[in-house]
Amino acid sequence: MPAKSVTPQTPQTPQTPQTPQTLQTLRRKIQTLVAGAPGHLSVVVVGADGVVVEVEGGRVVPAASTVKVPILVTALERVAAGTSRLQEAVHIGADRVGGSGALSLTPSVTDLPLIETLRLMIALSDNDATNAVIALVGFEAVGRTCRRLGLDHTQLQRNLMDYAARDAGLDNVTCARDLAQVLAGLRLGEALPQAETRVALDLLAEQQRLDGLPALLPEKVWHGNKTGEQTGLRHDMALVEHGSRWAGVAVTATALRSRDDGDDGVDRGATVLSTFANVGAAVGHWVIGTDRTDALPDRHRP
Repeated sequence: MPAKSVTPQTPQTPQTPQTPQTLQTLRRKIQTLVAGAPGHLSVVVVGADGVVVEVEGGRVVPAASTVKVPILVTALERVAAGTSRLQEAVHIGADRVGGSGALSLTPSVTDLPLIETLRLMIALSDNDATNAVIALVGFEAVGRTCRRLGLDHTQLQRNLMDYAARDAGLDNVTCARDLAQVLAGLRLGEALPQAETRVALDLLAEQQRLDGLPALLPEKVWHGNKTGEQTGLRHDMALVEHGSRWAGVAVTATALRSRDDGDDGVDRGATVLSTFANVGAAVGHWVIGTDRTDALPDRHRP
């Protein structure tokens, strides 16, 4: 796993106020980045005092793998309640859907401890691990979690990679505001009890896909994130923290599928990753209390 240089503070750590000028600088940077980006972007940044930046935050989009974070919270609710244990065995079905993760390549693995299943779901975005967790917790429980956390536009309506259900009109959806809000709920200790909060944050910090929001973060900024990817869309959500300051940032990007010059639906999702990286860097510098005036020369993997 990638090493992290900083660990997050306890969820109740107070946040040092920033000046209105610093907030305005952050907002202008993000608005400029969104205006120049390919596709259609929504961005929300949330701090301890609420939303500090919002660009079309309520725009509903296919959730892709970002829906795995509410599923994670739901599973850890069961652990907190004593209904499940982190070391209990979770059955991995024989019908592997693939798309992302390792389990489709390891058919001999038929059971895993819940904690390892959650790790695969978050750190490697494994769809078979995710479907196993959905089978454990149930769709209705994830819906209750979303309602409890105030995620008004987030719905889990089908298993991952279930294209027949999607074509029948059942899709998993969310918005940037909901994604930033669930991160804030975790950081404030409102989504889960303390022990399960620590598990959730640790799993997010083990994320292996770092080419988006975390790519240009300053070295001293702790982070945990979860990406989402489908043809023509890319999402990323990250919790970033330094000292007593933190922020949850979510970016959703759609309309990244080109049909120009006879190109029938080529995925252009990778073209938005540099924008994600610069949004993350702007938030990271806001968190540490410095203004970033130009792009960092190289990507950095903490």
